[in-house]
Amino acid sequence: MQLHQPAIQQRFEALGASLLVVSFSEQQVLADWVSFFRAAFLERSYRERSIDLPKSILDRTIFLSNPDLSAYHAYGLGTMRVSRAFRLKNLWQYARWSTQRKVITKWYGNPFQRGGDFVIGANGLITLAHSGADQSDRPAAEEIVKALGHNRLQ
Repeated sequence: MQLHQPAIQQRFEALGASLLVVSFSEQQVLADWVSFFRAAFLERSYRERSIDLPKSILDRTIFLSNPDLSAYHAYGLGTMRVSRAFRLKNLWQYARWSTQRKVITKWYGNPFQRGGDFVIGANGLITLAHSGADQSDRPAAEEIVKALGHNRLQ
Protein backbone atom coordinates (compact mmCIF):
# COMPACT_ATOMS: atom_id res chain seq x y z
CA MET A 1 0.00 0.00 0.00
CA GLN A 2 2.80 2.43 0.79
CA LEU A 3 3.83 2.62 -2.88
CA HIS A 4 0.27 3.56 -3.88
CA GLN A 5 0.08 6.65 -1.66
CA PRO A 6 -0.58 9.89 -3.57
CA ALA A 7 2.84 11.51 -3.01
CA ILE A 8 4.73 8.34 -3.95
CA GLN A 9 2.59 7.81 -7.06
CA GLN A 10 3.35 11.38 -8.17
CA ARG A 11 7.07 10.74 -7.78
CA PHE A 12 6.82 7.46 -9.72
CA GLU A 13 5.08 9.35 -12.51
CA ALA A 14 7.67 12.14 -12.50
CA LEU A 15 10.44 9.54 -12.80
CA GLY A 16 8.60 7.63 -15.53
CA ALA A 17 8.66 4.53 -13.32
CA SER A 18 6.28 1.61 -13.15
CA LEU A 19 5.70 -0.93 -10.41
CA LEU A 20 5.85 -4.64 -11.22
CA VAL A 21 4.18 -6.98 -8.74
CA VAL A 22 5.18 -10.62 -9.18
CA SER A 23 2.94 -13.16 -7.46
CA PHE A 24 3.25 -16.92 -7.16
CA SER A 25 -0.54 -17.15 -7.40
CA GLU A 26 -2.34 -18.51 -10.44
CA GLN A 27 -3.58 -15.79 -12.81
CA GLN A 28 -7.25 -15.87 -11.71
CA VAL A 29 -6.35 -15.82 -8.00
CA LEU A 30 -4.07 -12.83 -8.66
CA ALA A 31 -6.80 -11.02 -10.63
CA ASP A 32 -9.23 -11.57 -7.76
CA TRP A 33 -6.61 -10.31 -5.29
CA VAL A 34 -6.04 -7.11 -7.31
CA SER A 35 -9.77 -6.32 -7.11
CA PHE A 36 -9.74 -7.10 -3.39
CA PHE A 37 -6.62 -4.96 -2.82
CA ARG A 38 -8.21 -2.00 -4.59
CA ALA A 39 -11.44 -2.22 -2.58
CA ALA A 40 -10.17 -3.30 0.83
CA PHE A 41 -6.95 -1.31 1.01
CA LEU A 42 -6.65 1.45 -1.59
CA GLU A 43 -10.23 2.72 -1.51
CA ARG A 44 -10.37 2.46 2.27
CA SER A 45 -7.03 4.22 2.79
CA TYR A 46 -7.87 7.10 0.46
CA ARG A 47 -11.35 7.42 1.99
CA GLU A 48 -9.82 7.62 5.51
CA ARG A 49 -7.64 10.49 4.25
CA SER A 50 -10.64 12.19 2.59
CA ILE A 51 -8.93 11.90 -0.80
CA ASP A 52 -10.57 10.70 -4.00
CA LEU A 53 -8.99 7.52 -5.31
CA PRO A 54 -7.72 8.26 -8.83
CA LYS A 55 -9.15 5.97 -11.48
CA SER A 56 -5.59 5.61 -12.77
CA ILE A 57 -4.18 4.42 -9.42
CA LEU A 58 -3.06 1.06 -10.81
CA ASP A 59 -2.14 2.27 -14.32
CA ARG A 60 1.58 2.29 -13.45
CA THR A 61 1.39 -1.16 -11.85
CA ILE A 62 1.87 -4.40 -13.75
CA PHE A 63 0.76 -7.64 -12.08
CA LEU A 64 2.53 -10.83 -13.15
CA SER A 65 1.43 -14.36 -12.23
CA ASN A 66 4.48 -16.59 -11.70
CA PRO A 67 3.20 -19.87 -10.19
CA ASP A 68 6.30 -21.82 -11.24
CA LEU A 69 8.41 -19.36 -9.17
CA SER A 70 10.95 -18.90 -11.98
CA ALA A 71 11.21 -15.15 -11.34
CA TYR A 72 11.55 -15.72 -7.58
CA HIS A 73 14.35 -18.24 -8.15
CA ALA A 74 16.09 -15.98 -10.69
CA TYR A 75 16.39 -13.31 -7.98
CA GLY A 76 17.49 -15.77 -5.29
CA LEU A 77 14.27 -15.69 -3.28
CA GLY A 78 13.90 -19.00 -1.49
CA THR A 79 11.58 -19.97 1.31
CA MET A 80 11.52 -19.02 4.98
CA ARG A 81 11.60 -21.31 7.97
CA VAL A 82 8.30 -21.69 9.83
CA SER A 83 9.79 -19.72 12.73
CA ARG A 84 10.42 -16.78 10.36
CA ALA A 85 7.03 -16.84 8.67
CA PHE A 86 5.15 -16.96 11.97
CA ARG A 87 7.32 -14.66 14.07
CA LEU A 88 5.71 -13.15 17.13
CA LYS A 89 5.81 -9.65 15.59
CA ASN A 90 3.89 -10.92 12.53
CA LEU A 91 1.27 -12.68 14.65
CA TRP A 92 0.96 -9.51 16.76
CA GLN A 93 0.39 -7.49 13.56
CA TYR A 94 -2.49 -9.79 12.59
CA ALA A 95 -3.95 -9.41 16.09
CA ARG A 96 -3.75 -5.59 15.81
CA TRP A 97 -5.40 -5.67 12.39
CA SER A 98 -8.17 -7.83 13.80
CA THR A 99 -8.89 -5.35 16.62
CA GLN A 100 -8.87 -2.52 14.05
CA ARG A 101 -11.37 -4.48 11.95
CA LYS A 102 -8.97 -4.61 9.02
CA VAL A 103 -9.54 -7.34 6.49
CA ILE A 104 -7.34 -10.40 6.95
CA THR A 105 -7.42 -12.87 4.10
CA LYS A 106 -6.54 -16.54 4.04
CA TRP A 107 -3.26 -17.58 2.48
CA TYR A 108 -3.03 -18.81 -1.06
CA GLY A 109 -0.01 -20.70 -2.21
CA ASN A 110 3.06 -21.03 -0.04
CA PRO A 111 3.10 -18.79 3.06
CA PHE A 112 6.81 -19.57 3.45
CA GLN A 113 7.87 -18.07 0.09
CA ARG A 114 10.29 -15.22 0.71
CA GLY A 115 9.38 -11.94 -0.96
CA GLY A 116 11.64 -9.23 -2.21
CA ASP A 117 11.81 -5.74 -3.62
CA PHE A 118 14.04 -4.82 -6.55
CA VAL A 119 14.57 -1.62 -8.50
CA ILE A 120 15.78 -2.24 -12.04
CA GLY A 121 16.63 0.59 -14.39
CA ALA A 122 15.82 0.76 -18.09
CA ASN A 123 19.51 -0.07 -18.58
CA GLY A 124 19.01 -3.38 -16.71
CA LEU A 125 21.09 -2.38 -13.68
CA ILE A 126 19.73 -3.25 -10.24
CA THR A 127 19.99 -0.28 -7.88
CA LEU A 128 18.03 -1.85 -5.02
CA ALA A 129 17.83 -5.52 -4.05
CA HIS A 130 16.01 -6.38 -0.85
CA SER A 131 15.17 -9.96 0.16
CA GLY A 132 12.67 -9.82 3.00
CA ALA A 133 13.48 -11.62 6.26
CA ASP A 134 9.73 -12.22 6.60
CA GLN A 135 6.43 -11.03 5.07
CA SER A 136 6.58 -7.66 6.81
CA ASP A 137 10.19 -6.84 5.90
CA ARG A 138 10.03 -4.29 3.10
CA PRO A 139 12.16 -1.24 2.32
CA ALA A 140 10.60 2.15 2.97
CA ALA A 141 8.91 3.79 -0.01
CA GLU A 142 11.47 6.61 0.19
CA GLU A 143 14.31 4.08 -0.23
CA ILE A 144 12.65 2.72 -3.37
CA VAL A 145 12.12 6.22 -4.81
CA LYS A 146 15.76 7.06 -4.06
CA ALA A 147 16.87 3.94 -5.97
CA LEU A 148 14.62 4.96 -8.88
CA GLY A 149 16.23 8.40 -8.93
CA HIS A 150 19.67 6.77 -8.92
CA ASN A 151 18.68 4.87 -12.07
CA ARG A 152 17.98 8.17 -13.85
CA LEU A 153 21.51 9.37 -13.12
CA GLN A 154 23.14 6.39 -14.86
